[in-house]
Amino acid sequence: METHLFFAFFCAWICLSVPLEFCIAADSIRMHQSISNGETLVSSGQSFELGFFSPGNSNNWYLGIWYKNTPQTVVWVANRNNPITDSYRVLTIINNGLVLLNRTKSVIWSPNLSRVPENPVAQLLETGNLVLRDNSNESSKSYIWQSFDHPSDTLLPGMKMGRNLKTGVQRNLTSWRSADDPSLGDFSLRIDISVLPYFVLGTGSSKKVRSGPWNGFEFNGLPALKNEVFKSVFVYKEDEVYAFYKSHNNAVFTKLTLNHSGFVQRLLLKKGSSEWDELYSIPNELCENYGRCGANSICRMGKLQICECLTGFTPESEEEWNMFNTSGGCTRRMPLACQSEEGFVKVTGVKLPDLIDFHVIMSVSLGECKALCLNNCSCTAYAYSNLNGSSGCLMWSGNLIDIRELSTETNKEDIYIRGHTSEPGKSGEIDTSFLSPSVPESHTNQKTKKIVIILVISNYFGILTLGLAVWFLFLKKRTMGTELPLFDLPTVATATDNFSNTNMIGAGGFGPVYKGNLPEGVAVAVKRLSKNSAQGVQEFNSEVALMAKLQHKNLVRLLGCCVQGEERILLYEYMPNKSLDYFIFGLSSVSLSVWISFTFWSPILCSVVFSSIHTSNGYMSPEYVIDGHFSIKSDVFSFGVLLLEIVSGKKNRGFSHPYHHHNLLGHAWLLWEQNKALELMDACLEDSCVASQVLRCIQVGLLCVQNLPADRPAMSSVIFMLGNEGATLPQPKHPGFFTERSSVDTDTMSGKIELHSENEVTISKLKGRWRIQTSA
Repeated sequence: METHLFFAFFCAWICLSVPLEFCIAADSIRMHQSISNGETLVSSGQSFELGFFSPGNSNNWYLGIWYKNTPQTVVWVANRNNPITDSYRVLTIINNGLVLLNRTKSVIWSPNLSRVPENPVAQLLETGNLVLRDNSNESSKSYIWQSFDHPSDTLLPGMKMGRNLKTGVQRNLTSWRSADDPSLGDFSLRIDISVLPYFVLGTGSSKKVRSGPWNGFEFNGLPALKNEVFKSVFVYKEDEVYAFYKSHNNAVFTKLTLNHSGFVQRLLLKKGSSEWDELYSIPNELCENYGRCGANSICRMGKLQICECLTGFTPESEEEWNMFNTSGGCTRRMPLACQSEEGFVKVTGVKLPDLIDFHVIMSVSLGECKALCLNNCSCTAYAYSNLNGSSGCLMWSGNLIDIRELSTETNKEDIYIRGHTSEPGKSGEIDTSFLSPSVPESHTNQKTKKIVIILVISNYFGILTLGLAVWFLFLKKRTMGTELPLFDLPTVATATDNFSNTNMIGAGGFGPVYKGNLPEGVAVAVKRLSKNSAQGVQEFNSEVALMAKLQHKNLVRLLGCCVQGEERILLYEYMPNKSLDYFIFGLSSVSLSVWISFTFWSPILCSVVFSSIHTSNGYMSPEYVIDGHFSIKSDVFSFGVLLLEIVSGKKNRGFSHPYHHHNLLGHAWLLWEQNKALELMDACLEDSCVASQVLRCIQVGLLCVQNLPADRPAMSSVIFMLGNEGATLPQPKHPGFFTERSSVDTDTMSGKIELHSENEVTISKLKGRWRIQTSA
């Protein structure tokens, strides 16, 4: 008894007499406390341990975290690329920061802190997360730093992998260099969010394995695992995109590890056991390797020759293909010519091709998706998927890379490959239903098919281009149908106070626009076809059909129409904060500068609508004006015009200058040539802009309006150029329409341009207006 009392007294005396650094809690250290050789922190539930380790045959030492009861199963390393080479090593808190020191007291590792804590505590949590916080606050939202934000080669339950778009924090898994070296290895696992999110396993910029895209519920191509041990979760928000998993069974440890050989392993360990079981490993079959069969092919397991060219394609090299070297891929037997003899082959149950030369159009039907691809000469395939609860049209241009057939337990999709109707395929016949619509012959023999091309730019991670050819809408009956509400004339007249001039909010070539209030109290914009308007019944019907189909959160909605006697009236959603045109060209200097600074570096919302040949609005590309040819690069030209208009605050159409007769594009080019490009900037931006950003916008705008389509960047490149200030941009050449006009009024000139097209294509005067939500 006396011995026990003496021992208790001795321990108490030690803790009161010796420096505080030797009396630490089991899971944490505070100011001036430390751990050194052989000492560790242990989480409260005894699951994880933090301390120093030397891997394998290495003589180097590292600070790491491992499972306590399975030694050397390291899940996180602090000083991966900066090992300690001698026997002295100390982790301590000094100067309100956590530091790892060597024998010479040099800082080997220390976390970057967003703020300095007043009373710091470093704690190893039961989740395996090392956190630094103020002693007064244990909330996860108040962590000053946490190891979960800096993964090594292992993803633990609750640890995020992805990107915080607000802070820029990127969380990837990176393999060890070898089993004896935890420094950054060759392989990484990340979430690519350039267009649609998908997983990528690779080395540097090279891909080894990838999943298909996220469709709002699951990742195409990944195993659909249902188990009671863990649940995978993917979060796709405006400011953050990440994946993590939750543990459902406290009796089992689970981890996702990227090993030094480049394999992703899902491992399980029953508590009390020392052996990890492998649930799955990626890659585990040949078809999972990226682009295993080359371009325009499909990989099918279970066959001697696992690679097969898609319908309409043949091996690039028959000799290499027969030797099982399929890296050269496949090429088309007959080049696409954008003719009526083309349709689609449906290939079912596959992982979709890589998102290269790719874009997405939201809120369209499957039939509209097919029409969009068929009427876009560069579209080689399309798929229709559910994207975050909304239908999405996925369209590819160019070669199709990394398609594989999937097993029954995997998340599969269907894809439609463009081809000639004369070539039936191994996967099914060409779908030609769109080419021979069931309509009266009198309609199909119409010489003029109205085509409306709308450039829509609305991108959470970038910019999307929508080329919408809707001539088939005119083959429908002229009745409005039940999809769009019909209003009677007395209701509309009452809503507008009998079309009172006091309610008029605008006017154009189509006719006047009035503000109205329906009996339910809904405010509407009422567009009344003028009896003197050049727009006839065909154009009116086409606008109704188009706007009824185009539904987007940024597009003003068509609420209904009125067709009675000679009256043709459209009722739109009323937007109290005016139009995009007003915000570019009609704002005060202060308001405009605020809006401009918001728009260049946020999702760009705009609409460029190609008007009729009689009212060219300055956005048409040279190849369309001269030859009647239209392509995706024509959309790029239009976007470039808009970009230069935003920067300058001036309209391209009607632009004038006292010393020359060039349009806005020519004026911008002259200033660029003279190294005076900033003089193009609207004066109201001078106090709020960043000069380098403005110059980048001008340069990108000039690149978009190059005379030749081949010299213009793709929209995906435009996204990259605008969003990456460190990227080097090519030098622009002179823009399209770089010829001086005569001094006559430019507005009258614009109406005298004659367009020639062998296909007798005309452009309708439809406009899609965008919502502008601002404070009053």
